[in-house]
Amino acid sequence: MSDAERGFDASAQLAAGEEVARMRRWCAPTAFVRARRDEVLEGQSEGWPVYRLEVGPRAVLVGRPVHVGKDLTGRCMRGYAAFDLEGEWVGFLKDCWRVGGEDRQEHLVYEQIGACGGREYVATCVAAGDVEGGQETKTHETTVGGGLRHYRMLVRELCRPLTDFANFRELAGIFLSVLRGASPVRA
Repeated sequence: MSDAERGFDASAQLAAGEEVARMRRWCAPTAFVRARRDEVLEGQSEGWPVYRLEVGPRAVLVGRPVHVGKDLTGRCMRGYAAFDLEGEWVGFLKDCWRVGGEDRQEHLVYEQIGACGGREYVATCVAAGDVEGGQETKTHETTVGGGLRHYRMLVRELCRPLTDFANFRELAGIFLSVLRGASPVRA
C-alpha cells in the first residue's frame, strides 16, 4: 500500500516559521479567541507542532486538537482551533472520516438549514471537502456500505464548550432556535 492508503495525510505540512509568526502577531478580537490561539502556540512546547492544512482552497494552521474522539473505532473526529492564513481569523476545523457518497457531506446540511431561514443559528461553513488525494478506507465497505473518506470542514465561528452554558435550559433554547429555523412550524 502507498502512504496515502495507509492513512498518511500528504496535505499536512509543518508550518513555516513566518506563518507561525503571523499567527503569533495577530490581534485576537476577544480573550476567548486569544486563548484558543495561544493554546495552538503553547502546544509546541508539549510536542504538538503547528501544521499547515488545506481545506479546499483555504490554508489553515492547527496545533494540538481541542477535541479528539475517544472511541477505538469509528470516524476518528478531531476538532482544532484553526488560524486562517488568508483572512487572518481563528475558526474551528473538523477533521474526520465521513461515510462515502457525495450527498453525505456535512457542509451540505449547513447550507440546507441556511436555505430554510436558520442561517443565524448555524455556524458559517467557509470551506469543506474531502482531503486532496482521495483518502478512502477499504475495510469499511462491508460494515457501512462503502469506504470512509477523509473530510475536513472549516467554520468561521469558534464555538463555546458545553461547560460554558449556565444550564441545560440555555443550551436547549439554542437547539430550539435552530430547529425552528430549519423546519418551519406548520399550522
